[in-house]
Order: sequence, then structure tokens, then C-alpha cells
Amino acid sequence: MKVGIVIPAYNAERTIKNVLLQVLKFAAPDNVFVIDDGSSDRTYEIVKKLNVNVIRHQKNLGKGEALKSGFNELINLKFDAVLTMDSDGQHSPEKIPEFINIMENCQSDLVLGVRSLNFSNMPFDRVLSNKISSFIVSLACGRAIKDSQCGFRLIRIEKLGDLILTGKRYELESELIILAGIKGWNIDFCSIPVIYNGSGSSINRTVDTLRFCKMVVKMVGKR
Repeated sequence: MKVGIVIPAYNAERTIKNVLLQVLKFAAPDNVFVIDDGSSDRTYEIVKKLNVNVIRHQKNLGKGEALKSGFNELINLKFDAVLTMDSDGQHSPEKIPEFINIMENCQSDLVLGVRSLNFSNMPFDRVLSNKISSFIVSLACGRAIKDSQCGFRLIRIEKLGDLILTGKRYELESELIILAGIKGWNIDFCSIPVIYNGSGSSINRTVDTLRFCKMVVKMVGKR
């Protein structure tokens, strides 16, 4: 199975080099795609030196748009699956082979990373936000989703090409899960470690929560 790795990045100069060096232990440079979403720091220059593919947005469009740029590129290049990871170092590349094994052995359409979140390993507001959003996404897609906010996931390209994704920012990741549930995809899960490095979240709690709620209402209306 030919797997491409898509990593959205925005002002990630502090972490992106180490993330890519770890990813390249498990993937060839030609199969790694960084989407520089309008960074104003040295993210683009650092990525270029590591000889992986980089798609550059001239201005910041949001994580959802960055993911869609990566998805479209891999669809055009005829990859079999796309694995998405964050650029902040909170996803362990050592789990990449396990994601692929699960998809191959279980004939999965979507493999979601699941963290064991609790108040001892992550701030209260993040744990609470994840639990609430995961509960809502579970109701909307018709099956239990334990970690809807985790961006570490493997998606079968054949299925992805059938989706019309409208989210522009963080809500796209939940939108994808809900659509997968509505369409009856085979969804499996991969346990991943909690790696919290103390970095601040770029989520705007008010604006992004409103986007999330609007998206859920729209998706429920499609059922």
C-alpha cells in the first residue's frame, strides 16, 4: 500500500525539523508532504532543506484548507492512503507502521489515533473540550468516537475522493469523521501515546467552537 504523509504546518520552525527527521525513519522523502500554511517564520526554509515535498500557501488559510491541499495532491498522485500528522511534535512517528498494519489487516477505510487523555497528562480545558466534542461527533456519526480531535489518522484515498469537505479550519477533522460515519465507512482505531510539550493551542475557543457547532448542525441535517 502506497501511503503519503501530510503534515500541515504554521509557524512551526521550533518543531518541524525534529518531526520530519523522525518521520523519515518510516517513510521515503517523496512520500512526505508538508503544507506550509502561510508561515511567517522559517518553516518553509527548514522543510526545503530536508528534501521532502512542500506545498506553500501564500497566506494562512487554516488547517482544514492545508489538509485539503495535501489530500488533493495525493489523490492526483494516485496514493492508496494518506496519513495526517501535526507539526508540533505531539504525534509519535513510531506508530506509523501500526496505523498501516491496522488498515491492511482490518480493511479499514479510516484509522483514528486515540489518546488516553486525563487531567494528569493534559490541561483541564483541553481534556474537557475533547470529551465534549467527541461525544457530539459520536452522536452525529452514529458510532463511538473516543478522540475526535486527534489529527493523527490514516485515510483510504479511494474513499476520501468521494467526500465533499467544506471545513476550512479545525472543524474539518470532525467533519471528515461524521461524513465517514454517515457513509458507513469501516472505522478502526490505533492507540497512541499522549505527548504534551506545553505548547499553546492555536485554536480560538470561541470562533472555532462556533464553527464546529455550525458544521455539526449541517452534517446532522444530511442524515
